[in-house]
Amino acid sequence: MIRIDSHEYVPEEFVLGSFRIRPYDGDLIAKQQFDFRILFRLGEESSDFACRGVVVKMDEQAGLVARFHQPPPLHTRKLIEYLKLWKGL
Repeated sequence: MIRIDSHEYVPEEFVLGSFRIRPYDGDLIAKQQFDFRILFRLGEESSDFACRGVVVKMDEQAGLVARFHQPPPLHTRKLIEYLKLWKGL
């Protein structure tokens, strides 16, 4: 899940460093920087951490496409492990 301004979204696409949310009904605009949280569960452990992103593209067809800075190493390792499980690797 991605939490932006107290709204939670399931990303349509997610890789380390970027994501797409479609449909997105918030008020972000292209090139805007924003704070958000990444939330996921890995086994019995929940992870919830803050990130800083920038809107790459925002329109009705593309949805919200954003890049983000990698989180601290501990969170990055957990996120990589989660992404491998999510993609079946």
